[in-house]
Parts: sequence; C-alpha cells; structure tokens
Amino acid sequence: MTTEPNAPDEQIERRARYAATIRNEVLLRLGPNAITLAEQGRPVRMNLSEAAAAADAVARLIDAEQADLRSSLAAAQTERELLLRSVNAHEEFHAAVAGLLGRWTTAGPPPLGTSVARWWDSRLVELGEVLAVPDDMPADHR
Repeated sequence: MTTEPNAPDEQIERRARYAATIRNEVLLRLGPNAITLAEQGRPVRMNLSEAAAAADAVARLIDAEQADLRSSLAAAQTERELLLRSVNAHEEFHAAVAGLLGRWTTAGPPPLGTSVARWWDSRLVELGEVLAVPDDMPADHR
C-alpha cells in the first residue's frame, strides 16, 4: 500500500513511465522535433492514429504493471498461508505439550511395582507423538 508522503513521488514516477512509453511509441511518427517540444512542456498535436497508438502503448504498460502486481499478490498470499499454518502448528504444539504436562503432573510418579524403564518409555512415546512434525508443514517453517 502507498503511504501519503510517497504518493506524489509514485505519481511522478508513473507519469514518467507513461511519458517514456508514449515517447518511444510515437517517436518514429512524430520525429525528434515533436519530442523536443514535448520535453520543453510545449503542446504537441497528434492525429487520431498517433493518439490511438500512444493510448495503446500506455494500456499495454498498465496491463504489464497489473500482471506484475497480481503475481506479487499471489506470492504474498501463498507466504501468508504458509505462515498461518506455521503459527497454527506452533499453537497446537504448545497446547499438546501443556496437555502432557497437566496429565503427567496429575498422574504423579509411577505406581509401586511398575518398572521405571517401562513407565519412562510410555512417557517418551507420548512425547514423541507430540513432537512429530506434520507432513504438510514446509521445511522452512518447522
């Protein structure tokens, strides 16, 4: 999005791009003298076909700029979706670890007569299930 202080600069740059496009399109038809007059800020008269050629050139430039903006928007939306999935996965992970903590705190130590090794093994299996990374999570967001 544009901010207020930069908007006039962007308008000037856009006008310069449009003027360069028109200049390149009509240079052969009007000749260098007409371009010199235009650069001096003096009016240049064009016939209907020259004006149509200039308008078509600007329309092609606008179409190309809009295509660039669409592709940038699509890339930004894809990145946003990946980040949202990453945030959701991290929130689910935090909730699962908190749940384990609550269950393990409530359960307390192993009951008498239970093998401590098996008791720890079961805890490690539970922890491994919580730590498992989803297959659809991109590697750079894990």
